Amino acid sequence: MDGTGNDRDEVDIAIKAMSFLKKAHRIVRGKDTVGKLDYQELFMSNAGGMQPFEDPSTVGLPKVGAPEWESLSKFLSRPWFSRVWIIQEASSVDHTLLMVGKNARLGWGQLSQAVNWFIARAYPDNIDGLRVLSNISMIETCRRYKTPPLMRRLDQISRFNSTVPHDKIYAVLGLSIESLTPEKYPRLRVDYARDWEAVFRDVARHCIEMPGSYGPKPTLHILSSVRQERDDEGNFAWDKRQSSWVPKWDKIHSNCAIVQRMSHFTFQTTYDTEPCIVESQDDRILSLKGIVVDRIAKVYTHLDDIRNDHDPMFSLNQFRAVIKIWKAILWGWEVNGRGRYSLNGEAFAKVITGGSACGPPGTGSPGQYFTAYYEFGLQYAKEEEPGTLPTFSAFSSPNKRDIEEWPCMENTSSEEALERLPLMALRFNIAVDIERAIFVTETGYIGSGPPITRVGDEVCVLYGGKTPFVVQKVTKGPNCPEWLDLDLDLPISSVEKFKGSLKSWNPFQKKSKECTPPPAKSNALPRTDCYRLVGECYVEGLQKGEALDLRDKGDLHEKVLHLV
Repeated sequence: MDGTGNDRDEVDIAIKAMSFLKKAHRIVRGKDTVGKLDYQELFMSNAGGMQPFEDPSTVGLPKVGAPEWESLSKFLSRPWFSRVWIIQEASSVDHTLLMVGKNARLGWGQLSQAVNWFIARAYPDNIDGLRVLSNISMIETCRRYKTPPLMRRLDQISRFNSTVPHDKIYAVLGLSIESLTPEKYPRLRVDYARDWEAVFRDVARHCIEMPGSYGPKPTLHILSSVRQERDDEGNFAWDKRQSSWVPKWDKIHSNCAIVQRMSHFTFQTTYDTEPCIVESQDDRILSLKGIVVDRIAKVYTHLDDIRNDHDPMFSLNQFRAVIKIWKAILWGWEVNGRGRYSLNGEAFAKVITGGSACGPPGTGSPGQYFTAYYEFGLQYAKEEEPGTLPTFSAFSSPNKRDIEEWPCMENTSSEEALERLPLMALRFNIAVDIERAIFVTETGYIGSGPPITRVGDEVCVLYGGKTPFVVQKVTKGPNCPEWLDLDLDLPISSVEKFKGSLKSWNPFQKKSKECTPPPAKSNALPRTDCYRLVGECYVEGLQKGEALDLRDKGDLHEKVLHLV
């Protein structure tokens, strides 16, 4: 399968131990299923209503920790499942049979059915070694949908690797709609002689300008794929070779961008505007029109620092982090003093889940789900780890002044409410957006952004974006790109005029003629309003076009942000 020729006997034995996959296949089909099952449709229907994790033994599969799961983990650890070129190999034929070891054979359709069934029941999140199941599901998606836009393909390969960075683009380029008319897209010409950083920049620009990836108009979805990573020691430094607005396709990550979630369809951050690109002389600079809304005043990183407590039902470490942030925001002056939100609990619940729907429509507001999470978490902590949680004041619990009243809860008896409490709490537990920084701005906005978000960063909306973005002003110092000549005091026109006059100025001779400044439309690089792109963010109060409304009223102003 991977061509290494090693451990074939071991893998062969592992495959035989994985015979329970066939049992999962039968469970998926069910005794009443008639005809061939569309397992992709099954997965999507189940994904829409993810069930809280239950031990596989409840449905006739081996229990968690059984040797069969370890065998499956070894099988999935083979490099084959993570190589980007495998997507092209598996997608080029209609029927695929995996040949493993000496005698083992596994039909792709059977494997995909079991995989999608496992994913729908949160097995990869709760059983060690099953994360690669998402790669198999993604390969199947690529097999079914032959020629989507290149940007869609790039969203699908974040968990796959390649030996040469160029291959993260070229391996799936032939599976995109752009490959049907390559003459229209000279930027995408295959050229391994070019620096891969330049290739990535051209592809990012193409994805911004190309319509049809996420709707009929061009969008800034590609900027949501940007994820700035810390090193193994937890430190962060800006890449000196690559621009901050270019996704790191050469790295493997499992980040699920906000715009890739179902909830993003409700966002109207910039209404139906298109990206407005201002031409720059240097391809390392992406100049976009937008609106700077506010500056970040406080940052809480509790959700990025939590340790995995390996509790498949309810994470107490996560619960502690959520409540600490809630208390800090609830008692902070920025939110309470400004009074931006009429219902702080609703705003917090939306931010902490990245705007995700906690449950099916009509089952309660996000704040009500948060209230259930709060009450259930306290009870669970008392039972599982008595005395380990700090004393929570009654003033910290969400109350009716913080939560929206929903008609569906009015006629609910106390017994029914008690029965619904665990389910609502577990749904909220799953929806909490971990590995994110929660922040509060100077004027009281609450938001969630990348883990590297820091105090002083700015929140902006860029035309064509489905979400706001966090940006960081570039200043002189070690983090400033060497090729960027900043001037922090004078506007561009003054700087250019000053430099132009120096060319003919000589203190030892009389002035012979008038110095002519360069024309207004100079090709010089921008020297002000240069920013690093920290990443996409969710900000309650900016997701429905409010920034553009404030611009139209004159409260906010449009500007060009030069991303470097």
